[in-house]
Amino acid sequence: GKTKALSVAKFAEKLYVAEDDLWRIAGFNKELQTLKQANDILPVAQRKTDDLLKQEAAEIIRNTMPTYSLVAPAAKGLRKLPIGNFFSFHAEQFRNMYHSLIRARGEIFSGNEVLVKRGYQRLAGATTIGLSGGVAMTEATKFAFGVSNEQHEAVKKLMLPEWSKNSKFFSL
Repeated sequence: GKTKALSVAKFAEKLYVAEDDLWRIAGFNKELQTLKQANDILPVAQRKTDDLLKQEAAEIIRNTMPTYSLVAPAAKGLRKLPIGNFFSFHAEQFRNMYHSLIRARGEIFSGNEVLVKRGYQRLAGATTIGLSGGVAMTEATKFAFGVSNEQHEAVKKLMLPEWSKNSKFFSL
């Protein structure tokens, strides 16, 4: 009954958090490795300590991966409106994209060959996500929920206001 459903929901939540943590750890390790490589080619007097590099890697992850505790209170408040509850997701997506682009720019113009390469990789990733993210999410949700192309197009024609008919949306 209800207890079993709550138990399944709690398990799913823990699994989601564990997966999220796994990606954060992998991202942190990758950023730290890049920062260490960039640090190693600096003159000895300019090198940072391991603790500073770890702090910088953590800050990069905090700013370029979703951290819902950082969502602005105004965006969180919008979840209560009857028009949807994905405002936190979009607010974080915007914040992450902004920080990724700022970070990429700084890396590209750093003069450090390791960081320049990472900056171009970061810029390419942010651009790809920005340009294809809506399409990818639409296709992923269509697949996940068994929505056919015909059903998706019918929803667009019948249920969306005129100004939104060509928008990307999730097929839930």
